[in-house]
Amino acid sequence: MRTMILTALIAGALMAATDFSSMSTQEMMEMRGTVDPSERGAFQQEMQARMQSMTPEERAQYGMGSKGQGVAKGMRDGNAAGGMGSGNGQGKGGGKR
Repeated sequence: MRTMILTALIAGALMAATDFSSMSTQEMMEMRGTVDPSERGAFQQEMQARMQSMTPEERAQYGMGSKGQGVAKGMRDGNAAGGMGSGNGQGKGGGKR
């Protein structure tokens, strides 16, 4: 009984993972900013792999300049797909604690 429950949980977790390689680039572009945090790494890897194989014209079509702007730069900086950025806040607090 315990083995069946464990097997069902593992199978459910494996099926929940999204196969980004089967999606079109357009579908992936539409998902930017809405990818579940647990799948963000796989999403970013797939997008980066696609961008490296794109021509400059294809990059321009998706709003990604040929110099690493747009999604590629956002993913490196952690800003694409809802990632955490580098943290350039004002930091003007500082009262006594």
